[in-house]
Amino acid sequence: MQYAPFDTPRAVANFLSRWRPQVGVFLESELWPNLMMASHARGIPLALVNACISPKSTQRWSSPLLRPIVNSLLTKFSLICPQSESASVRLQQLGALPAQITPPANLKYSAALFSASQPPNTGASQEEVRERRWVAGSTHPGEEEAVLNTHLDVCKHRPDLTTVIVPRHPERAGSICALARSMGLECAEVSGGTPLGSHAAASQEALEASVLVVNTIGDLAAIYSQCAVAFVGGSLLPSGRGHNVAEAAVASCAVICGRNMGPYTEMVADMLQRGPLSVWQVSDQAELTEAVETLLRDPVQLRARQEAAQECVQSVLDEPLERVWQALKSRVLDKAMFRDKEVELDSHKQKHS
Repeated sequence: MQYAPFDTPRAVANFLSRWRPQVGVFLESELWPNLMMASHARGIPLALVNACISPKSTQRWSSPLLRPIVNSLLTKFSLICPQSESASVRLQQLGALPAQITPPANLKYSAALFSASQPPNTGASQEEVRERRWVAGSTHPGEEEAVLNTHLDVCKHRPDLTTVIVPRHPERAGSICALARSMGLECAEVSGGTPLGSHAAASQEALEASVLVVNTIGDLAAIYSQCAVAFVGGSLLPSGRGHNVAEAAVASCAVICGRNMGPYTEMVADMLQRGPLSVWQVSDQAELTEAVETLLRDPVQLRARQEAAQECVQSVLDEPLERVWQALKSRVLDKAMFRDKEVELDSHKQKHS
């Protein structure tokens, strides 16, 4: 693995000369001018996959100063695969050509499948244990207080409740635990790589705590698989940008999120259109408490929302990935292979001329 270079002419030139890439695939809204222009100048075919652009960014890029720049960059792609119809329209407004653009395909659904994890077998009735837990995943500062207050409210009716907090930045685990303790809660830091409630690996503090804060990165999928309800963070406060709700859905959680989903707004709208019970959106801590309490009190509604979320995501998993792969193969990868054969043939001719 090699990190991409700093986007300066010299660093990019050294990178391309050293690694000699055959194809350049950029993701979402990652537009690096020097890397793209230099790659295009060397005849390297480029693709923009899972392309997205917000209305705010579209407005900014549409200014008289920046529009010619983004127009020039977008036309360097052999292929643009937008993740939504609105992204397709915005990209064309900024200068992308219809011939470059494929039908929309959101690969975040497929990414959720690849990150999915099977729940560990702890020996007890796994589903019973799971239904006593809920997780707040990818939380940001300001959201944990709402989560902890929800825990206190729900515990009045469910004293066996376990709340798991997985902060977006795990280095904040200590301060979140301190906040929980200041609210009179038993709290412990845990590693996400250890099955929740595992007596073999957990400390006595973790076994006794009603609030667990995960201090590792990359374990959210495994945590989702061990909890009945998931609140997807980064979405409760006005500054929120949301996170991938499909990751919780594919793990068969009942999915809750706030209304500030940023680039995931269209994903939530799509899921709600496919299954009205697939996502429960809340506006504040009071509504979050109501959602968690209702789901953990009513097994029928819990099961209905878990199934709706999982079925919704499963219904769109394979189609976008296959469509994007076929477009990449036919319009970028095959083009790169043909180019390399031409270069090899020209080199052979020069040697024998």
